[in-house]
Amino acid sequence: MRKYIGQSLLFFFLAAILLTSCEEEYKSDLKFDYDVKIKSFSVSGIDGVVNEAKKTVTVTVESSDNVDVSDVSPQIVLPEGATITPEITANMDFTGPIEFTIINGNIYTKYTIIVSEKFYFAFLGEPASVNAMTIEDDKKAAEWFLAQYADGEYVSFSQIADGSVDLSKYDAVWYHSDQGTRPCWPDAQMLYGVADNQAIVSKLREYYESGGNILLTNFAGSLVDEIGIVSEPKYAPNNAFGDVEANPDSQNWGDWDLKWYADPESPLASGLNYKSDDPTKFIMLPNGVARRNRTNQYNVAGWTDYAVGGSTIPERVSYFETVNNCKVMVTNWNSEEINMVVWPKHDGKGAAIFIGSGTYDWYAENDVENTAGNREKLTSNSLTYLFTQSKN
Repeated sequence: MRKYIGQSLLFFFLAAILLTSCEEEYKSDLKFDYDVKIKSFSVSGIDGVVNEAKKTVTVTVESSDNVDVSDVSPQIVLPEGATITPEITANMDFTGPIEFTIINGNIYTKYTIIVSEKFYFAFLGEPASVNAMTIEDDKKAAEWFLAQYADGEYVSFSQIADGSVDLSKYDAVWYHSDQGTRPCWPDAQMLYGVADNQAIVSKLREYYESGGNILLTNFAGSLVDEIGIVSEPKYAPNNAFGDVEANPDSQNWGDWDLKWYADPESPLASGLNYKSDDPTKFIMLPNGVARRNRTNQYNVAGWTDYAVGGSTIPERVSYFETVNNCKVMVTNWNSEEINMVVWPKHDGKGAAIFIGSGTYDWYAENDVENTAGNREKLTSNSLTYLFTQSKN
């Protein structure tokens, strides 16, 4: 909306006219036809969309454009004689919207300029569609993903196997698997129908080794050896247990939490709601939730291959990180159980994250909302991390 710097002056001049004689003619130098519309705005050759009704300019960049929105040198074309405040310069930070004022003569207007990043990402699953999913835990995770990310897509493994979907278009993919009624050990860890299908595994491995980024949660984490994230099968998750149906008494077992083990300033920990009595722990399943405790995780106890790393748990965790070329982020049970691991990008391969725990549960059989908000936050932080890695 146009605004007039001279409105107060105009009132004064009109009043003066009324006080003069009728025969005297007043002439004003004020003009109200100055142009204050942005002609064009672009970032690295990508044109912005100007919405005059909303007074916004939106530029959408894709990860393949290699644009750092925190360090942008935009180009803008203004009407003749117009100026803009703040000034458009090199190396501007557009991680958030910025309001600008266009001034021309005695007229001004405001625009909000937004430079947003568009990522391509997918939720992977065995059924042909989300509606066809029969495992409620997987379905709840997929539904949350598609509701959370407007540009998210669901991709079935049959589409990957037959080549009708090219994974290379995605900046990151997420595969979550609860494995339903399969016993946790060994059937659920085997991921029958996926891990034993070379047409699927080879495409996932090619995607990862070509720089694709992957989030694997719960039993999907057992794929880390098949697709080459770890060097040997023995370095896949080694500890699985849990029930096929919820224990009727489990809703009275209190809050179940996890421990943030890594740097608390990590963006992967952003927004987690920590317990008031322990600022390193955050609740994943609140009391009142019926739980099956279907778990697929790492363990560094004495009976594992990681016991050679030392006599203490910190020594074994450190050894775990060394042999797996990874970073441990979240633990449980005095840090004997490892529940979140990050593999950074290296040697042309993508980044990967594994989250596995009986507390990482998307479906409660007694229909109680089974979250303290941390499940979603941990997941969205992981996806955001993987998206940013697609630009590096």
